[in-house]
Parts: sequence; C-alpha cells; structure tokens
Amino acid sequence: MSHFLLRGFSALAVWLLLADSSFAVRYFEGDSECFYDLSDSPANAPRFEDYPVRVVPIKKPHAVDFKGNREAWRFRTVLRDGAPDGPNFAGHYTFVHHGCGSSCDAVFIVDALTGHAERPKTYEAVSTVYTNDIDKSGHQYRIDSSLIAVVGAPNEDDDREGISYLNWDGRGLKLLRFVSKADICKAHPNPNKK
Repeated sequence: MSHFLLRGFSALAVWLLLADSSFAVRYFEGDSECFYDLSDSPANAPRFEDYPVRVVPIKKPHAVDFKGNREAWRFRTVLRDGAPDGPNFAGHYTFVHHGCGSSCDAVFIVDALTGHAERPKTYEAVSTVYTNDIDKSGHQYRIDSSLIAVVGAPNEDDDREGISYLNWDGRGLKLLRFVSKADICKAHPNPNKK
C-alpha cells in the first residue's frame, strides 16, 4: 500500500475513534503514532495576544481580484464562495480553506479591502493526519491577531510535521517558531509501550 493510502486510512480511523478533539497528545491501543493538537504547545510558544492587529470593520468585502493571478483563477469557485464571508484573520483578511485530499487543507489569504488573493507557498496546504484537530483545518488564527499556528505537516512534508507559529505581515508568512511532532511526542511518552 502506498504511504498516502496508509495515511488516509489512519486519518479515517482517527475520525471514527475521536468523539472529542479537546484533549492533547493521545495514543491508541496498539498504535505507536501519537496524535497532537495546539494544546500541546510549549508554555513559551508564541501567543495570539502577542501579535495584535486592529480589526477593520468591513460591511462588504471587496470581490476577489483575479487579474494576473493564475493560481487564484484556478480556484475561483472556492474563492468566490469563501471570500464574501468577510474578514476572519489579521484585521481585514479572510482565510479561505479548501480540501486537497484526505486530511489535507489548502488555503488562500484574501485581503477584504483590495480583493488580492495570496496562497502562502511554504504553507499552502497542511496534512492533518496525526492531529487531534480533525474538525478544524490545521490552521489556527484569529481576526484580532497576525499569528497563525499551523498544526500538521505543511505541504505534506513529514520533516515539517508539528506545530509551526507564523506571523503574517500583509505580504507573506514569517516562521517564528517550529515544534516538531517528534519533540511533542517525546514530551508525552506512549503509555501503550512496554
């Protein structure tokens, strides 16, 4: 079986077994993989409150501007459906999600003032196979903060699996801190191992 198919089955098993995603690191009987969420962040991790922004009241968000933006044009239906919801991130931006496969979430960040849509290249999609945040997207954000916490494997890169803390400056994302899945799991040993 392929690696991706196994990851898909793992995600389905997690979805079927979890009734509540509010707990931290968890192991399932007979499974060596740990599943984690944002609550497993170190005490000194960046916090949303540390990156405040002014919330701009917007009655009607600007329509998405597709001119010269081939990537946005390819996902025009997703953007046309998601951007009118209005700002939900960093004051006047709209975080628009769309699926990209089993346990995968891809995003655009749309400026509700100008309609400019940006797909952050280093964090354009996140695999959430080993996270407890299965009902969420793998991206945690707030309208009153420029901080994004990415829970999972950005661009499905297993070497980057963990929690990434990023700051949005209006043009791109800057990595502030990364906590690997291995470090998270080391801090919470598997009680099923003998």
